[in-house]
Amino acid sequence: MTQHTPGPWEPTLGQVPPESVWNQHGFARICRLSDRYDSGPLSNSTITANARLIAAAPDLLAALEALAEFIPDIALHNTQAMMRRDTAINLTMAALAKAKGE
Repeated sequence: MTQHTPGPWEPTLGQVPPESVWNQHGFARICRLSDRYDSGPLSNSTITANARLIAAAPDLLAALEALAEFIPDIALHNTQAMMRRDTAINLTMAALAKAKGE
């Protein structure tokens, strides 16, 4: 698997729209957001939504990894599989909420 800058990632705080997405300590810029698109300028809400989705990438990756690890256990009906299922569901829901800005 390709290595990436560890999360969590956060959009530039206090700016609307955010200018960049940074790692948790602000030491590494993950990306710089643009207000331009081939067909013209992007709205502040679109730039902010893009920043939230980019910032959620490490959480989405963790959620998908948890789900992928759980898939072989779906047929099992034991306590350990149920706990792994609950963890996968919680990670997935939290990542989705972060990506949507909820």
